[in-house]
Amino acid sequence: MDEFDASVSLLYVDGDPRSRDQLSRSLADRDAVSVVTASTSTEAVRHLEGGRSGASASVGAADERGINCLVSAYELADGTGFELLRLLREDDTDLPVILYPAAEHGSERLASEALGAGATSYLPQSLDDGYETLLERVTEAVADYERTERLRLEADMFDTLLSNVPVSIYIKDREGHHIRVSEEVGPTMSLDPIGKTDPEVYGEEIGAHARQSYEDDMRVIETGEPIIDKEEVWSIDQPDAEPLWLRSTKIPWRDDDGNVRGLVGITRDITELKRREEELELQTQRLDRFASFASHDLRNPLNIAQGYLELAVENGDVAGLEEVQRALEKMDELIDDLLSTAQSDVGLASVGPVPLEAVVEDVWAERMATDATLRTEFPEETVIRADESLLRQLLENLFRNALDHAGDRVEITVGVTETGFFVADDGPGIPEGDQDAIFEYGYTNAEGGTGIGLAIVNQVADAHDWSLSVSTATSGGARFNLEDCLVVTRPIVDDDAAVADEIADGTGTGVVRDGGGLGGSPLDLCDHVDIGTTAPPGDAQYDEATDQWTVCGGGRNLWHKTDESHFVYTQVDGDARIVGRVADIETVNEYSKAGMMFRGNLEAGSPLGYVGLTPCNESEVLWRPDPTDNIVSYQLETETTAPHWYRIDRLDDEVICYRSSDGEEWVPVDQRTIRCEEGTAMVGLAVCSHDPERTCTTVFDRVRVVDL
Repeated sequence: MDEFDASVSLLYVDGDPRSRDQLSRSLADRDAVSVVTASTSTEAVRHLEGGRSGASASVGAADERGINCLVSAYELADGTGFELLRLLREDDTDLPVILYPAAEHGSERLASEALGAGATSYLPQSLDDGYETLLERVTEAVADYERTERLRLEADMFDTLLSNVPVSIYIKDREGHHIRVSEEVGPTMSLDPIGKTDPEVYGEEIGAHARQSYEDDMRVIETGEPIIDKEEVWSIDQPDAEPLWLRSTKIPWRDDDGNVRGLVGITRDITELKRREEELELQTQRLDRFASFASHDLRNPLNIAQGYLELAVENGDVAGLEEVQRALEKMDELIDDLLSTAQSDVGLASVGPVPLEAVVEDVWAERMATDATLRTEFPEETVIRADESLLRQLLENLFRNALDHAGDRVEITVGVTETGFFVADDGPGIPEGDQDAIFEYGYTNAEGGTGIGLAIVNQVADAHDWSLSVSTATSGGARFNLEDCLVVTRPIVDDDAAVADEIADGTGTGVVRDGGGLGGSPLDLCDHVDIGTTAPPGDAQYDEATDQWTVCGGGRNLWHKTDESHFVYTQVDGDARIVGRVADIETVNEYSKAGMMFRGNLEAGSPLGYVGLTPCNESEVLWRPDPTDNIVSYQLETETTAPHWYRIDRLDDEVICYRSSDGEEWVPVDQRTIRCEEGTAMVGLAVCSHDPERTCTTVFDRVRVVDL
């Protein structure tokens, strides 16, 4: 072999100086080969590590390019080549090593042992012909080594790509099974996708979308034609999950012969992009409306004013100035409404518990200087979770709408429902045919109305994710219903800081409710159980020394029709409270959950109320007031990082959820009526992993249950 495809930097180790010199001289004229020699294993290792001690003059060139093959005789000055081989392999060195023993040391047994110990090749010196065979073996070994290293490097780069790129990348075989996936492989991924098709992984959450994705996979594989930038909307069966906009590209994966082996796909979540496009479109529409009002509604009173002013100037008749004044007042009203519309587009500035009575009375006192009457049908301590400034704007517009349609002597009622609140009047009401249209921008049937006020109400409701509708009040007037709100009508407020401290650390049970004290006794969580067909099974342990509960819970979900979790509980027969802190929650799934639960019994499907934490640092409230209902979810962003305190109070049939950042100042979150058979119920700690193959480990501390 006279020519070499690549340069070789060879380290030759031999205890015989004549053999080292002979090999070095024989290969000195080879341009593609550089040789470094050593006599001992220690010296050889030093060369491989970049040391120069004892090296020949050729070490500089070898070190510059790096030694890429080691050839060792059997007899070394400090041992044997076989021992050097074993030393290198124990250090996980993948460098090609060729055992090159002299004739007197070679044997079939040595060859077998050398290859078994990880030698790249075995070549007795007696079989070599002027080092040509050795060079062939070295060249082949180096080529294989560099090919392997290149593949390893590519695999490492590919692994890094899959682990860090913020898009979904996946490789599937001819049957559509996932072979490799990136960390961002799917929208929910409650199962390990490897070896599974899309319907097997996502079938429960996205059903028809998963089947369509599988059909696309098969089309690419069977036809060999790619799918480029396909956009689709996926509706996900998850708590408060918004539809996902996805853009996918799938290309056939072929072998060296051009046969399709499967596919490689990339899916990007473009939901935010679509949302921004929709927001931009909405803003454009609103700008168009502004332009329309400026050119039409403002122009009309302006023309009237200009006409009467011209008459006054020409004839000196000032009687028409009253019409000018009315036109200017109309313009002022329109401008105020347009500004209110623009300001309502800023979104939710600060959402929190708002005392409903105080806000209603303030708005009434500031804006309703008429003979109208206000009635409130809710307890004075009622709080609603809202942006206070936008809530004020909503109430003001509904009050003014009632005045516009029913006159100054209208009676307006503000009340609460199980899931929201309403504003009703005793005016003429709204015809059924108009009830869907009244929230459209510019729609009005009131004389002199601007058609903006109820559009603003609709915008405020949308900003809070409230459901807005209109119906007929019992008086025959209009009733505006705001539902899907978080409303609490019976919050317990601990007005003594010392009492609050006692409750938090479990040394006391005194609270203040409705101006009177309540006493009670502590209860112990006494048992734990899997709720529903939960897998894998859960477990719970209490550490008295640290006052901590460690709860491991499985379960597919705790939402809609699915009721699966691990529950640590005690039975209560009347008013009760559970309070505690989620100190740590394992991130198994973004929808995993851990918190406090009240439920009617231990059977899946029982009435329940829950408040707790997800790994995304969001608080979540769950309700099923009746066994025939589905579990509904409300998710709230938390203002602080973990740990978080949560609490549930049961007062008669009312279940009230709270959260806190310190265990002292409690924020009421929501309330529902939950009736249980004979008043008996279960309260405790619930954990759901949202993964049928894994449990979620959660640590609770400072947990106390009080029989009020």
